[in-house]
Amino acid sequence: MFRIIVLVFLVGFAPLVSWAQNNATTLIGVLGCIREKQPVPAFTHYIDAKPDLCLWIGDNVYGDTKSVGLPALQESYKLLGQNSSFNILRKNTPYMATWDDHDFGLNDGGKLYPLKVDTRKEFISFWKIEKEIPEDRDGIYYAKTFKDHGHTYQVIMLDVRYNRDSIGSNGDVLGENQWKWLEGCLKEKAELRFIVSGFQILLDKESGSETWDNFSNARQRLFNTINNSNAKGVVFLTGDQHYGEVCRLKNGIGYDAIELQFCGLNQTEKPEFNSYRVSTVATSLNSSAYIKINWEKSGTDLPHLLFKIYNTDNGGMELEYRINLSELGY
Repeated sequence: MFRIIVLVFLVGFAPLVSWAQNNATTLIGVLGCIREKQPVPAFTHYIDAKPDLCLWIGDNVYGDTKSVGLPALQESYKLLGQNSSFNILRKNTPYMATWDDHDFGLNDGGKLYPLKVDTRKEFISFWKIEKEIPEDRDGIYYAKTFKDHGHTYQVIMLDVRYNRDSIGSNGDVLGENQWKWLEGCLKEKAELRFIVSGFQILLDKESGSETWDNFSNARQRLFNTINNSNAKGVVFLTGDQHYGEVCRLKNGIGYDAIELQFCGLNQTEKPEFNSYRVSTVATSLNSSAYIKINWEKSGTDLPHLLFKIYNTDNGGMELEYRINLSELGY
């Protein structure tokens, strides 16, 4: 009886994320939609998981300027910067960051937002990415290629705010400079590529939320740009919605367009209808998301990635989705 009690005790306090690491795996943490004025218990779980890279994919603070102006955004960054767990995570884990509307400074904002030059400076300064983004760049888009265990993967951080036309115009999202830059990125060598967008690419415009489907010409241009580049290994990673899901469009980019969507470390909302959804939906209030890449073929398995979302309040896994790398144009 004593042994049984001890076993239950140990299991009950097992780490939230127990990844069976081997010599050829990469772990990426996905973060976004953070209410900086509220507790963020998920931060400690990312710290415990020890990801190789963290991707902050937008709405990293809620600093809408409204009538208050730039000080509202500055105060939001100040509050996040005072979070001790955030500082431990950022200090000890390589990261990349992009924004969505609430750290851009205006809900559903786009290229007509009058403070975008100022909020761009605040973003770059807070995330300490001056070396990544040229001073004369029209936005905050940038990319990096990582080498891990003899393999390469690329992260392309799009800026879907700075040059985005008004909703309803069916106009552009990226702007010509960013389109040209993206074409160049896709020509670089990489086995796996994550293209990050602050709001969803595979979401029906009838949902009422922001989506690339509101800019159908731009979305098709995105698909064509990837297809024409012959870039293999592309996976979309998006945020904005305060839940997690996986979406899929058959043969959308010459092979299936697959979107891993997650946002809302400490908030949630009711899922919207999405005809592209191919997974369950993760809706816990406090949550964390990870992408684990298994690079090598083994005697029992193919190279693949796993997308997992956890409820950080109880440690339960809410969503798991697997993609074999061979599905990505190979």
